[in-house]
Amino acid sequence: MEHTHWNLEGITHELLQAERALRGIGPAISMFGSSRLGEKDPLNQRAFELARDISAAGYAIMTGGGPGLMDAFNRGAQAGGSTSVGLGIHLATEQTPNPHIDIHLHFERFFTRKAVFVRYSRAFVVMPGGWGTLDELFEILCLINTGKVQPVPVILVGDSYWDELLHWLNTHLVSKGTIDIHDLGKLHVARTSADVLSLLPPPID
Repeated sequence: MEHTHWNLEGITHELLQAERALRGIGPAISMFGSSRLGEKDPLNQRAFELARDISAAGYAIMTGGGPGLMDAFNRGAQAGGSTSVGLGIHLATEQTPNPHIDIHLHFERFFTRKAVFVRYSRAFVVMPGGWGTLDELFEILCLINTGKVQPVPVILVGDSYWDELLHWLNTHLVSKGTIDIHDLGKLHVARTSADVLSLLPPPID
C-alpha cells in the first residue's frame, strides 16, 4: 500500500492550493521561530515588533501558523497592515492555527510546505527555535548553496542565541573543509528591526 505522504495526487493538491491562495500576496518574508516561546518570553514581544516593522515596510509575512513566536509574527503582520499567512502542518501533537492569520493553508507533508515557503519568500528571518527552525534554516541554506534557488537574504535574529552555532560552523566545518568560508557569507546576523530591514530586497512585485 502506498504511503500517503508519497501520494502524487496529495502532493499536487497541496502545491496547487498554495498557488491559488498565495499568487496575489505580493512580496513576502518567511519568519521562523520556536512554538514554545509564549507571550511571557521577552523574545515574543521582540518577534511581534520585528514582524510589525517588516509588515509596515510592505511585505506579507509567512509563518508556520502555530503558537509561540509564530503567533507573535502573525500578530505583527496584522498590526503592520500586511497579509498574515500561516502554513500549518499536521503533527501527532496537533497544533491549532493561531488566531492572527488571514490566509491559512494546511499541509500533510513537510517537503511541500517548505517548497511553498521557498517559492513565495524574498528573504528568511530566523529567530530562536528548535528542530523545526533549524531544519528550515539549513534547508534554505542548502538550496542556495547548491544553486537550486536564487540567493536570498537569510537573517538570524536573537542576540547571542546563534553565536555558538556560528562559532561551530567556523571552527569545525570550515576548518575541516566540509563547507567553504564563503558559504557563511550567506548568513546575516541582525540585532534590530533596522538591521533586518536594511538587508531585505525592495518590496517590488
